[in-house]
Amino acid sequence: MTLHEFSNDVVPVIQLIISIVGVTSIVLAWYQFRLSHKWNKLNAQHKMLANWPALELETSVWEIYQRIKCQNGNIPIMTAKNMCEDNTKELVEIKTFLNKFEHICAAINVRSFDEDYAFSVHSARITNVYTRFSGFIQGAREFFNDSEIYIEIEKTAVKWMIKKEENETQYKKEAEALNKKVVELERIKREALAKKGAQAKVP
Repeated sequence: MTLHEFSNDVVPVIQLIISIVGVTSIVLAWYQFRLSHKWNKLNAQHKMLANWPALELETSVWEIYQRIKCQNGNIPIMTAKNMCEDNTKELVEIKTFLNKFEHICAAINVRSFDEDYAFSVHSARITNVYTRFSGFIQGAREFFNDSEIYIEIEKTAVKWMIKKEENETQYKKEAEALNKKVVELERIKREALAKKGAQAKVP
């Protein structure tokens, strides 16, 4: 085989093979990246579950909440300040409980966890904790003169409460639109039946 024949016949084939191998490597690398990304997200959700307060702690904290809450369902700010000053056992338990939520919310806010998944599964729990303990949080902030105490819980809960309202508004609009379609279809059906009945009476 001459050099000319080699250049014209063999080199293009070799270049094609190299190109195919290169493209295949890129596709495989991209596919592996996607699998790794999915695995990391699943692994993160598993770790998230491990970070929730233990059942014994959560039960104890909610019992404390029931004893000290006021009529509006919140913990009075002054009660929280007194607990901080006395450094009671109840204070330690509530702080440990809220710290767990603070760490989880911080991870959500820096996107260590999938926020859509976290919102769909845990939004009710996190917003409920913030609503019930917002008085305690405010009291702790005033006592320690630190407005950043449990700020991650606040940011996550407020954002998700707004999102919930937006979703409910959207669901309501969709339900109204669907109801209008159903009413219109029923009207068309009645008119069609009436027309069919009138045609049947014609000799």
